Amino acid sequence: MTLNPTDIEREILLDALDEDAVLSVVENISKKFRIEGDAVFQHVVSLSHLNLVEFYKYENEEKTEIANVKSEELAKEMRDHPYEIFLARTDKTFGRLAELNKTHMA
Repeated sequence: MTLNPTDIEREILLDALDEDAVLSVVENISKKFRIEGDAVFQHVVSLSHLNLVEFYKYENEEKTEIANVKSEELAKEMRDHPYEIFLARTDKTFGRLAELNKTHMA
């Protein structure tokens, strides 16, 4: 499989729609594209800087209260709570996915 950064971006954005755990996203994409997890993690963080994804965690055991996690805190939060930090879409996610799909189909 040829490594294409837009393919990785597309996978991350699709995972944001499903609100998958960030660590699961990193592991799955790393395995699929046979690249280092750190590279995928950095790609996830860079997408958050572009406001294409965001992160959250549950504040209580009942999972009724959520708190946003800043990208600067992501690595620490993932170390402390590996599968409890989730990826979420933003207002820009669908638009970017549409752009990527047009390019992918061309």
